[in-house]
Amino acid sequence: MSVAGWTIKVPKNTQVGFPAAWVPWPDFCRDVAFMKGFEVTVVGNNIPTHGPVAGQIFISQFSTSLGRGAISSISFDGTIQLANGPRLRINDPNAIYSAGYTSHPFWTADDENPSISSFSGFPMCVPRNASDPLCPGSNRPTLGGGSKQGTFTAPDPMVMAPFVVGDFVEYAGVFANGEMLVYEMVATNAQILTPSTFPPFIRMEDVLIGVFSNNANAEVAQTRFIGYTSAASGTSSLTIHAVTGFDVCTGNITTRPVSGGSLIAGQVRNKFRTGITSVAGDVYAREYVVMSTASPVRTKNGILAGQYIQPVTEWIQPELTTPGLPPIPNDFSAMEHLVKGLGKDEDGHIWGPLDPFPQSGVTLGVPVVQDCPPPPEPSPTTPRDAAG
Repeated sequence: MSVAGWTIKVPKNTQVGFPAAWVPWPDFCRDVAFMKGFEVTVVGNNIPTHGPVAGQIFISQFSTSLGRGAISSISFDGTIQLANGPRLRINDPNAIYSAGYTSHPFWTADDENPSISSFSGFPMCVPRNASDPLCPGSNRPTLGGGSKQGTFTAPDPMVMAPFVVGDFVEYAGVFANGEMLVYEMVATNAQILTPSTFPPFIRMEDVLIGVFSNNANAEVAQTRFIGYTSAASGTSSLTIHAVTGFDVCTGNITTRPVSGGSLIAGQVRNKFRTGITSVAGDVYAREYVVMSTASPVRTKNGILAGQYIQPVTEWIQPELTTPGLPPIPNDFSAMEHLVKGLGKDEDGHIWGPLDPFPQSGVTLGVPVVQDCPPPPEPSPTTPRDAAG
């Protein structure tokens, strides 16, 4: 690929980072016409035997762009009109948050974690009709003074709460066909909480990974996990894990514990901020899961309350502290997903290490390749149920 005058080699097994998706390089190239004029971020090194080699590639229309405004109208087709502003549509290929939209699936909202939510992280939606059971108006009760905006406990935490006129939203997305296709949106004037008997929803703001270096002239940034929860009690114990794998047979993730966490005392925003000092031997993942210590519950919308899986929002490479010395190479050696690979995906493709690897002197691993057993045959005396 060519970026700002640099011709950069893209290794085999590269997946491009989108806001809520990882897209194989060949698939990315097939859709590149839509992304003409977008911003691309490439992090890598100049390797003597290969020249510039990419280690990480991220794409965005405008990397730091964020819109905000008040909702003036909502339509059952999934569109939201902002007062004196643009028309929004949740980019929702699986129709989890709305009636659905399928034209640009790489820019999807995260439909397994509440990326469309109230300030607290409680998942929100656009009703598909006047009596949508998965997006009921009863989950937006009228509060004191006749307003639907404010702080309240959800009447039914098993289903989403609808956006309503007057909600003030902050959003990120891509502009296409005269409207903003939103992949992340928060109603900041709706603080919807969950009762203590229900695991809190979690909203992630940032996952910042400070990459360790043993170079005496390197400054290493702190790793931070920042977010919010919907716990009505104002207290919530959390654990943070690195996502180390994905079981293609069961759909479950495998994780490694990283740290604990809790809400900041006295914060009515239910905010948590966990800082970790990077040390030698740290191994990094491309995604991390923040979990409540309460057992997770899958809602009727398919969202899992009590955990949030978040891609790293920023990798902070070591910085040189002494001017005049040679620059410190970008370090990918502890990024397990790049060094070892991701293994077999649900389509049977095996993702190995980056090849060529974007750093000299790194010993590469071997991806875990998992073969699923054949599904059991149904009992001849027990009819197969509707789900098969």
